[in-house]
Amino acid sequence: MFKRLLGFPYFALALMLLTYAIFGWQWFERGQVWHHHWNLFPWEWSHFLLLFWGLITLVNLLVIGAMTAPLAFVRDWILKLFQSDTKSFILALGFSLLSVVLVVYLSVTLEWMILLTALTLARLELQDHQFNEWVAFWLLAIVALSGLGIGSLSHYYLSSELWTIE
Repeated sequence: MFKRLLGFPYFALALMLLTYAIFGWQWFERGQVWHHHWNLFPWEWSHFLLLFWGLITLVNLLVIGAMTAPLAFVRDWILKLFQSDTKSFILALGFSLLSVVLVVYLSVTLEWMILLTALTLARLELQDHQFNEWVAFWLLAIVALSGLGIGSLSHYYLSSELWTIE
C-alpha cells in the first residue's frame, strides 16, 4: 500500500490540474466576452453559463473517454469506418473540413493541443503504474473537471467588482 502511494503519478496529475485550471480561466473569460459584448446568445447569463460549461464538460469527458478506451475497441471502431468506400469518402471529407476549421481557429486548436498533451502525459503515467481503464478514466475526469472548476471560479471571484479599488 505504501509503495503504491509513493509510486502515484503526482507530478503528471498536478501538471494536468494546472493546465485545466488555466484552460478554465481562459474559457470563463471567453464565455463572458461571447455573452456580454457580442450578444451572440439571447439567453440570460445563468442559462448561457449552464449550456457553455455543460458543453465544455461533455467534450472533455468524451476526450478523456477516448483516451482511456481500450485500444482494441478503438481499433475495431476505426476499422468499421473504413469498411466501405462511401464511409471512407465521407470520413475523408469530414477530416478535410475539420482540418480547415482547426487551421482557421488556430489559437483554440493550440489550447486544445496543450490540454491533450497534459492529458496524454497523465494517462501514460497512470498506465505505467498499472491503473485499469475505469480507474484511469475516473481519476482523469476528476482532475480535469476540478481544474476547470478551479480556473473558472478563480476567474469569477478574482476579477469581480469586489476587488476593484476606486
